Amino acid sequence: MHAQLLNSHFAQLVSAWKKSKYNRYSDYDKQEYHDNLASLFEKIKNTDFEKLSGFEKEEIKQILFFFTVSLEFLDNSTINSVPFELIECLKYAMEEWIDDYDKYIIVTSYNDFSFDPSLVINKVYSIIESKYKIQFSKKLVQISLPKHLSRDYLTNSVLYHELGHFVDSILEIYDAIFLSISNQIRSSKTSKKDKDDILKYFPYMLSPPTLWSLKEIEFMFKMHIKEYFADLFAAQYVSKSACNHLVYIAPNAPISSTHPSTQNRINIVDEFLGDYAEYGCVVKTFISETLKKTRKEIKLRYASIASDDIISLIPCEISQSEQLHFLYNLGWNIWLYRTSEFKDKNNMNEHLKQGQIYQIINNLIEKSINNYMIVKSWNYSKGCI
Repeated sequence: MHAQLLNSHFAQLVSAWKKSKYNRYSDYDKQEYHDNLASLFEKIKNTDFEKLSGFEKEEIKQILFFFTVSLEFLDNSTINSVPFELIECLKYAMEEWIDDYDKYIIVTSYNDFSFDPSLVINKVYSIIESKYKIQFSKKLVQISLPKHLSRDYLTNSVLYHELGHFVDSILEIYDAIFLSISNQIRSSKTSKKDKDDILKYFPYMLSPPTLWSLKEIEFMFKMHIKEYFADLFAAQYVSKSACNHLVYIAPNAPISSTHPSTQNRINIVDEFLGDYAEYGCVVKTFISETLKKTRKEIKLRYASIASDDIISLIPCEISQSEQLHFLYNLGWNIWLYRTSEFKDKNNMNEHLKQGQIYQIINNLIEKSINNYMIVKSWNYSKGCI
């Protein structure tokens, strides 16, 4: 590798760092990570790329990419960026699934809805520690969302799906599900009913079409398992809320190499949210294999709120973290079916415009979460919890 390529990459990093080195964050963990980047920058700055071996150049290349990606997500996780109330809800969900959750920091960047595992599953941390004696005690969980939706709580229920991808990648749940369903397909003891259920969600498995090779089918199978898991993970917390955006942007999306059809994704969520006695082979397998792999159960993890506070234009009173997740479902229910109630409930002369109602719902969800966090922090400081 030509040293000038590394020099050009570092020059780009210098430009980015000039804009970001004075960033300030709302929590200590992000600030500590940022300070480690500052120390790393000084080490790299004093490195003569011309004198490095080929192997060392590859290591520096990895470190430079690590630095720039970290910076991108930290830049979008500063005090004035994505609201911390949104991240707080995701943290509560993460803590239920990841035993060493305190080793991870949820950060955001602006793009399409997605999860990027590159800073979570990465050997570069050990390379940095070995070369420069700089230890990053926490890793970044990179979740992206569109910039114009950064304060849209209703649509951002989708982020629970992206968090599901993180949980799956850390705990490697998909692999256990893959093996179990593969064994059921091959077994002569699997009933016709169960094989039909597998075919429903994985229609290419028992009769591979000539359009795909066996390698492509295996890839598709694993990718679809990951998507279904993330859908079920989100449904635990926000019920069907995460599906609303999917149905809008891709109502008739067919099966692809990376995603099941939209209809099947809706079907599996509906089945999970329905009667347990009606669960088919696939949903049961997702639940049982997840439990065996992680000792965590896919189950409803939200607590409902019997409240008309939002309709009355006031924040909801939240008494437990499980109710935070339900706010998304409550907000969607009001938005889809109950907007006409605002006028009567508040003795208005005229109906509010739909855009005003949408903003009111989002604002009140944010205030409800914020109030809960303030009360919890206050109780903690007074030794009440």
